[in-house]
Amino acid sequence: MDRVIKLSMELAICAVCPFPGSGSIRWPFISPETRLVKMVDVPVDVLLSVPMFLRSYLLCRFMVLHSKQFQDAATRSIAALNRISMDFRFVIKTMMADHPLRVLIVFTVSYWICMSWMFTQCERYDGKLDVEHYYLNSMWFIMVTFMSIGYGDIVPNTYCGRTLSITTGIVGAGVSSALIAVISRKLELSRAEKHVNNFMADSKLTNQRKNAAASVLQETWFIHKYKKALHKGDELRLRHHQRRFLHSINEFRRIKWDQRKLQEKGNSLLDVGKLHSDMHETLWEMHRAQDHFISQIDMLTQKIVELQQTLSQQPVQGQHMASGACCSQRALPSAASDLPMQPVLNSSASIPRISLGNHSFHHNNNGSLSNGCMISDSKLYSQCQVGLSLHNGVTSCNQRK
Repeated sequence: MDRVIKLSMELAICAVCPFPGSGSIRWPFISPETRLVKMVDVPVDVLLSVPMFLRSYLLCRFMVLHSKQFQDAATRSIAALNRISMDFRFVIKTMMADHPLRVLIVFTVSYWICMSWMFTQCERYDGKLDVEHYYLNSMWFIMVTFMSIGYGDIVPNTYCGRTLSITTGIVGAGVSSALIAVISRKLELSRAEKHVNNFMADSKLTNQRKNAAASVLQETWFIHKYKKALHKGDELRLRHHQRRFLHSINEFRRIKWDQRKLQEKGNSLLDVGKLHSDMHETLWEMHRAQDHFISQIDMLTQKIVELQQTLSQQPVQGQHMASGACCSQRALPSAASDLPMQPVLNSSASIPRISLGNHSFHHNNNGSLSNGCMISDSKLYSQCQVGLSLHNGVTSCNQRK
């Protein structure tokens, strides 16, 4: 919908085109002496030539299309990423930031010439002055109105002229305020110049403070001197030095207060730079701490991997050690009846020993075995369970594949 409205307005503005010799219309004219309204004949092409200046929006489009920001692909990409439209508003803001005084001067002169011509076309049909006098008077009137002065020596006598006067006053108020802001910015001291002035003022106040402190000490010594004196005129001198002592104290306090105000002003100037440097140092410390933390995490991860490898190797080694100590990695016979059993007795005590193949098992006094053998293989899984009954001395062996 917005595009349709803009397209309709553009077509309406471009459709205005004066044709020479198209006739004339009756134009109301206010007499400057009697303030009476009379009708005068005005050509139609003159009436249509005034709204033709609305086509000046094409100049704005020309400025946008031929600007450095629009022609630079990198600038357009960055603007698109930041959701900034590359339109006339952005271009004119950039130009005002780079060359404010030049932009205001060019706009003021162009507006002055165009409005003077339009005002002349609206006011020249009373037939009292020549054409060149009308244009010069129009330039005077437009400039006075643009600067919001308004002497009143020239007044518009048509409704068209009054409309142009109102427009000139509104535009002139905005341009005048912008011009004043630009001039005040140009006249403002830079940061380096402010630092120079603050340094000189601080040096001057430091010397004054030293002199005031020395004056306080001098007057204190004179007061002490004349208090001990016994001459007749020493009392007047004592009062004199007491007054100078109080004056020196007040001067010292004033200088100290001026130094404090100057220091606050200097701190306000250094706040931005100091804040930037502090932020830079903080970010650098954060990056360094982050790198150290990442290196510590990498070392910890490496240690955990080594620990897992060590733990995974220990059960295998323990299994091989147990297998070498208790059994010789040979498969047991398929039946328990084929295994020879030899009772072996300990020479030191009557503890039964059961011999199963190449493996021997001792029986404790509490009815359990002191050693058992479990053999596991990829092809053969066998388990031998030996039980000894204290009552009947029967040994049983079960084998399972």
